[in-house]
Amino acid sequence: MTIQVITVPDLGGAEAVALFSDAVRRINAKSQEAMAEMVEKFLGECAKRRKLFNELQELRGNIRVICRCRPISRSEAADGYAAAVSVATEEGRVRVTRKGRKHTFDFDHAFGPAASNGDVYSEVSGLITSVLDGFNVCIFAYGQTGTGKTFTMMGPDGGGQACPDPALAGLNQRALDDLFATVAERSSGFGAWSITVSVSVLEVYNEEVCADSLQSFLANVAVSLPHASTIGSY
Repeated sequence: MTIQVITVPDLGGAEAVALFSDAVRRINAKSQEAMAEMVEKFLGECAKRRKLFNELQELRGNIRVICRCRPISRSEAADGYAAAVSVATEEGRVRVTRKGRKHTFDFDHAFGPAASNGDVYSEVSGLITSVLDGFNVCIFAYGQTGTGKTFTMMGPDGGGQACPDPALAGLNQRALDDLFATVAERSSGFGAWSITVSVSVLEVYNEEVCADSLQSFLANVAVSLPHASTIGSY
């Protein structure tokens, strides 16, 4: 912190007041110039961070395919089935043994049966920052029935309510938690942003996109939304 001391010579009352006022004006002008310079540097650094961060995301791949292999279920184990898949996580490689033949598949990343939802989310969490940087982002799960899509995206109860155990929360809940935490962070303090979040729900069934189903969803589900005075309702 810089402290500037104003010394006023032994002058008459009116002259001293005028001299003092002039000194205060000069100090205020310098402070405003310094503040404007700080804001310019801050915005410049933000632009550099945004550029470098999203260049890193692009280098990792604008389109990434990640494979997650679930463990065998209790019923499968009881029936004598064994795992037919082995995963080389670091290489992003999955090997499948079927009818005595081995098949190898390569992905941008691969997770074995021991991986948690948190492990999977850590691989894509950086995309939430890209969302607030103005980029379009889509994260979705694809696979056969029973392969763990709902568990990965929604958590153990299928997303009927917020997962009480953070360790089991699905990617959807984790992404929204990070999104609103970042919104709150960027909406306060120096260089605060004004951010608006909107929601739309679409239903895809039998390869057809249905109309926006948010209203029908809200009509059938009791929804409790938190409120934070610093960032508005959401």
